[in-house]
Order: sequence, then structure tokens, then C-alpha cells
Amino acid sequence: MITLVPFLYGLLAIEVFAWNAEEVAWNDWRTRSVLAGPALDDSTVITLVRGPCFGRCPEYTLTIYGSGRVEFDGRRYVCAKGHHAAKASPYEVRRLVAQMLAAGYFDFDWTEGPLATQASTVRSSLHHGGRTREIEHYLGDGGAPRLLKSLEDRIDAVAGTWRWLPEHEEHRRVCREADGSTEPMKLE
Repeated sequence: MITLVPFLYGLLAIEVFAWNAEEVAWNDWRTRSVLAGPALDDSTVITLVRGPCFGRCPEYTLTIYGSGRVEFDGRRYVCAKGHHAAKASPYEVRRLVAQMLAAGYFDFDWTEGPLATQASTVRSSLHHGGRTREIEHYLGDGGAPRLLKSLEDRIDAVAGTWRWLPEHEEHRRVCREADGSTEPMKLE
């Protein structure tokens, strides 16, 4: 199994070069306290909302709770429309929260860069330790920190969102069935 931790920490090193020593120490402490502390409960909540684009971008809302409970609500261009539930590894959820804290999620700020059209907007949020932060990120914003997209993709990976999304097969989108066969994605 390939882990994204070294990759994310590598990106983190690129993104945090402007942090002072006190900020680096604070984020290091927050990360270690999550991983070394008690298991998270459902008071820790991570959400991810992927919105429409000028194409067939999957549109859905994803919620991950500290206990590992995952809720998915598929709207358009997904294989599983409506509400679905699953379970993620509580340890992986703790690692995700630690990575978000280490990246300075509660303090992310950037100046909008050049915009590319036809991209979707992603809204993520973290509620942990009595703090809440929601970030709206237009994927076509060239000024957004690269680490932000990596964290958004990591949220999807921890939740196992792939199980509800179409795959690309020979220039078409297909949905994988329980028996392993594929069916063309319905565009209703």
C-alpha cells in the first residue's frame, strides 16, 4: 500500500517555507497531540463538497466523523446517487486530521491567482477541538496553495469515495458493479 504521508509532508515543506520557527513548532505539537492522544469521536467532523463544473464533474457531499463513520450524498455524475454510508479507518481519520493541522488548515490564506475557467469549486471544512474552519477553493485558482488540493484528495482517499464514483474506461465513464462488471454511467 502506498502512503501519501511522505508526499504530503514533502508538499508541506514547500508550502511552509514562509512560516517562522514558532509556527512550525506549534503545528508540529498539534500534529503529535492528535496522533498520540485518545481516539477521536464524532465531535471531530471533516466535510468535502464538490460542486458542478462546465462538464461532467462528480457532484457530492462527503462527511467523515472522528469515529470513522462516512456519509456520502451523491447528486450528479456519480454512480451512487442519494445517501450512502461506509466506515473509514479511525486511525486514518486521525492521521488526516493531524495532516490538516500540520498544514495549518485553520490558518490557510492566499491571494487569488489567475483563474482557469470550467473548473469546479470544492468546499472543505474541519471541526476539531472546538474550532471550525471552512475553505472554499475554486480548482481553477492558480494562486491557491498546492497543498490544499492534496488535502482535498486525501479526504476523498480516507473516505473511500472511489466506491461511489465512475471510473474511466476506453474514453467513457463506467460504474463498477458488486460482481466486478461495469455499466455505463447513467447521465440522468
